[in-house]
Amino acid sequence: MSKKVLVVDDESKIRRILQQILLKEGFAVVEAENGQEALACFFAEKPDLVILDVMMPEMDGFDFLRAIRKRYDTPVIILSAKDELLDKTIGFTLEADDYVAKPFSPQELALRAKAVLKRSQKTKHQGDSIRIADVELNFTAHRLFVRGQRVDLTPKEFKLLAIFIRHAGQILTREQLLKLTEDEPYIGDSNAVNVFINRLRQKIEKDPAKPQYLLTVRGIGYKFTTGNKL
Repeated sequence: MSKKVLVVDDESKIRRILQQILLKEGFAVVEAENGQEALACFFAEKPDLVILDVMMPEMDGFDFLRAIRKRYDTPVIILSAKDELLDKTIGFTLEADDYVAKPFSPQELALRAKAVLKRSQKTKHQGDSIRIADVELNFTAHRLFVRGQRVDLTPKEFKLLAIFIRHAGQILTREQLLKLTEDEPYIGDSNAVNVFINRLRQKIEKDPAKPQYLLTVRGIGYKFTTGNKL
């Protein structure tokens, strides 16, 4: 069966463009023009993916995302006319899966939709655990298992690793990581982030000098991958 995408945007032109390209790529498409309508459509249609505008009447994209995240982990790609760190940080904190700034290439967005769905299928959710390749993190018990073996984490390390795993495949800048961990006083600057990255590599990588999971994206930040060769 075709994967179903819910497109939420108050601009009919954008909805029409996205519908055309997504249908061409083999997706089924349903639409909503505001957050309230999107919420009703989401529960009725149970889409596999949501492409979500941020600035909308009646209910904005972030409030919609807060509402569905209470019960569902459906992948969400956020659209926004603002390419600002604050918007991205809010989206990542609410567990959005990707972020695309307007104006955007419809073809690129279709590719991102496929990538998000593929990544979501690879990530196995088991209760309050997320498993990616040989790394499994249990959020309730605050436990990490690597290649089947229990690995101890400090609360500081757990916080950072949880952010990476929830956003596997996404590049996170040092500034984003600082924002996402701003409630933790022990991560206060870029140098501190680097220290915690190195500690995590010592605990999850077979060879910390040649990481497979927690990669440095030179000049930008870091990315948690599935462990496959890029």
